[in-house]
Amino acid sequence: MANLTKHHYYKGEIVSPENLNESFSYPDKIRNSIVSEILGHGIIHGFEVVKSSSMEVKVKPGLAYNRSGERLFLDKEKSVNLNDYLPTANTQTVSLGIKPVYLKTNPATNTEGKTVYTTWIPSVSVSVSSQLSSEYFVLASIHMDPQGIVSITPASRIFTLPLIDDICNPVGTVKAMMRKNPPSSSWLLMDGRQLPKEKYPELYALFSEEIPSLIVNDTTLKLPDMTDRGRFLRQAPAGTDINVMQDCKVQNHAHDLTIGSHSHGITDFPRYGSAYYGKLNGFREYGQYKQTESVDLGTKRSSYPVEGGAEETRPYSLTINYFIKVR
Repeated sequence: MANLTKHHYYKGEIVSPENLNESFSYPDKIRNSIVSEILGHGIIHGFEVVKSSSMEVKVKPGLAYNRSGERLFLDKEKSVNLNDYLPTANTQTVSLGIKPVYLKTNPATNTEGKTVYTTWIPSVSVSVSSQLSSEYFVLASIHMDPQGIVSITPASRIFTLPLIDDICNPVGTVKAMMRKNPPSSSWLLMDGRQLPKEKYPELYALFSEEIPSLIVNDTTLKLPDMTDRGRFLRQAPAGTDINVMQDCKVQNHAHDLTIGSHSHGITDFPRYGSAYYGKLNGFREYGQYKQTESVDLGTKRSSYPVEGGAEETRPYSLTINYFIKVR
């Protein structure tokens, strides 16, 4: 697929491989008006053509603009029966295309008694033919044999929400959301679950190249787990691997306690009594005296609980869920 640049946000047209280079000659239009409208509808499929039975296809919802600035909008799936195009022998290829139309709504009667329509809703007309007229934009070629649909080949890819979402949120994007469930199947909660490589090849390739710790084996990967203890995200310092879990810690520190130099006096009170006369070496004469002694006081270490404490050290916080783009 060709690399899309900012011009393709602005054009107000259908961007396809056929007009990709040609479209650079058009003047830029305001990007936000188009992107906001596309995002506002929350469409997750861009006119994708899929087989629903041997004789029927479905066109998925989509939104785009053609070169004339006309809006092509389909808000629900549209089924197309191909029974009339079934070949009696050999094979046949037909084209399926769309063109903008407007649906009349809210009929009313004017002063002359005629019915008028106060609202016209933009939509699309879907047509199938072996050769569509130029007013149709071809979405797919459908190959058929006498038993029905053999295969479907997309003719071009329309620039709608899927591409915008892929550009703004590539696989591996992590977002905080105030919701319990992911917004679509492209997002999953970061809960450490294991996923099959077959269903998530892009995520497997990303983890294999940049975060090998999330690769379980040749067929399985796993998501980072932020739910086991309620973790917060932290920018990896330069040279540090991604997906490094850190346990709760209190930084090494010390508290100084200063006790001023001092002494405590102990005074022997006078004592009178009788004793045998004489003196022995090493003994003072018995009599009246007082004596002061100095004692050094050691430091006693003790720990005391702080009132209002908890199991962890944490700042003020608000619970939220983190989701990762998986496809």
